[in-house]
Amino acid sequence: MKTKIFHILIMLTAFVSCDETSTIVEVEKNKLFAKIIVSTYPSYFDPDSNRVIHKTTMDFRGEIIGERITSIESIIIGNKSVPFIDSYSIDPKNYGVINFNKPVEAYIEPFRTDKITIKTGIGELEGIINMPDSVSNIRYNHNLFDTLQINDSLEISFEGNANYYVLNYWITYAIPPDTNLIYIATGEIISKTNKFTISSYMLNKSGILAINSIKSFNGPYLEEGSLGNMNGDGKGFLYSMVNQGIYNYFYIKK
Repeated sequence: MKTKIFHILIMLTAFVSCDETSTIVEVEKNKLFAKIIVSTYPSYFDPDSNRVIHKTTMDFRGEIIGERITSIESIIIGNKSVPFIDSYSIDPKNYGVINFNKPVEAYIEPFRTDKITIKTGIGELEGIINMPDSVSNIRYNHNLFDTLQINDSLEISFEGNANYYVLNYWITYAIPPDTNLIYIATGEIISKTNKFTISSYMLNKSGILAINSIKSFNGPYLEEGSLGNMNGDGKGFLYSMVNQGIYNYFYIKK
């Protein structure tokens, strides 16, 4: 299991392994280099009624870097073209950079697996979306709302069918002598197994530990040398993600 504190929006959330140097190398070898995450979202905005509709929709966001400035011509899921919003920039080496995402007012019927194709002015990439299940049967080595003492660690196990998982948590500490002054430390843990451990050295001050969510990912594991899973005129990393909100709490007494 690999532990990491992040200050990013998970991966686009997830692309910590795709650093600037490796990205440049991939663009120099290919016409296109893509990083895409497909997920679900619990609502969308209906412009006709001017209100938020609480109905689960597919969602996506990503980035494409091209050997030169280009544009996205279409994004196709299955055999249907889907709407998207994009923005353009140029990096220091004059590569064209496109960031894109699903508009908030667009609704895409949820599905389990399908093909996604990104067509640009200089080529296209395609890959298979394979949505994992949300985790279930979450268990701890302590009872909910227990107080964790010195040398206690929190172990979390669960059932799931994804390639790997990301745990989101935060710890709230009171900063003495003013106990009304609160510090919040956020963290994430990545695991290839169906288990997380928050070590005792992370729980070294009195406060509250909140387990917020477990995200399930299908796609290449994030480490140096990872191979892409998209085909076409370049290389791409396509991730299918489902988020399970948890919101369980424990007290810490040190």
